[in-house]
Amino acid sequence: RVRESRELNNGGERSCRHVEFDILAPAVGYETGDHLAIFPENDMSMVKALAARLQVDLSLYITVKDSDGFSPFPCPCTVEEAFARYLDINSLPRKSFLVALAEFARDGSERERLLKLASKEGQDLYHQYVVLETRNLLDLLNDFPSVQPSLECLVELVPRLQSRYYSISSSNLVHPRCVHVTAVVVEKKYQDGRSFHGVCTSYLRRLHQGDIVRAHLRKTNFKLPREVSTPVILVGAGTGIAPLRGMCQELEHRKRMLAPIGKNLLFFGCRRPTEDYLYEEEIGGWLENGTLSRVHTAFSRSNDTLGGGKVYVQQRVDENAIQLLSLLDAGACIYVCGSTAMARDVK
Repeated sequence: RVRESRELNNGGERSCRHVEFDILAPAVGYETGDHLAIFPENDMSMVKALAARLQVDLSLYITVKDSDGFSPFPCPCTVEEAFARYLDINSLPRKSFLVALAEFARDGSERERLLKLASKEGQDLYHQYVVLETRNLLDLLNDFPSVQPSLECLVELVPRLQSRYYSISSSNLVHPRCVHVTAVVVEKKYQDGRSFHGVCTSYLRRLHQGDIVRAHLRKTNFKLPREVSTPVILVGAGTGIAPLRGMCQELEHRKRMLAPIGKNLLFFGCRRPTEDYLYEEEIGGWLENGTLSRVHTAFSRSNDTLGGGKVYVQQRVDENAIQLLSLLDAGACIYVCGSTAMARDVK
């Protein structure tokens, strides 16, 4: 159940959400560094638009079974429930789906175009039209007005809506019955007026206090060292700060319990210090109370950056290489969380 949902960014073109969930199942728990898998729901405006395009009544009950007689999702259910909770109508259509849609095209030119997109020769065209321009099922149906697929075909071909995994940004030692999630809302806008919204991050933004969310926890090996005095080096960019925030909460908890924590460093990178420096006040507090010995920041799009150039977190790591190597030689543990490119450069 949603305890709190708030915006983290201060202006700018992107939204970053901090959402807290109360754990309702009494036997369920988590540890710092674990993942939360969230089962999202599609936006109702898209659900209604798709139903209108297909000329289908949302209140119609359907039952779906595979060749073995099993239902891939709870049935019977309404079309609205299937579109909103069980079918990934926001996903990018695969080539096999385009071939199936071509069978329902009443216009010959539209049929040929769909088959061209799905062909080996049309690979570049498909990549540009579907992948790079992120066209989902509704976009496709709007671009091919003569295509009128059956509801049965659609339910069979559209992939099932899967859970999305997020690193938990809290510590169970501080918040034992509440998990925190930090996520940037995925949004893309195109010159033709279309927009693409990430299904789960948009769902998170729509949540309000008290809403019930379907989710489950997944254990990971992303854990702090058992020996509390081991130095820790934390490196994160953007929402990569999420699991590192949970670790800092745990380190602070250990310190309050009078445990002899080691020398802990944080490297954090974002775009601008006034816009998306996530959890700035908390980080400042950890530095002030000694949970963190030093914080190194990197701002890639700040006007205050010396020389006007971009500075990334991996550059800060490189600048402090001698100190870091000394800590690693002394047994320090390093944790890196962020984009694959950043993690590769840090390594």
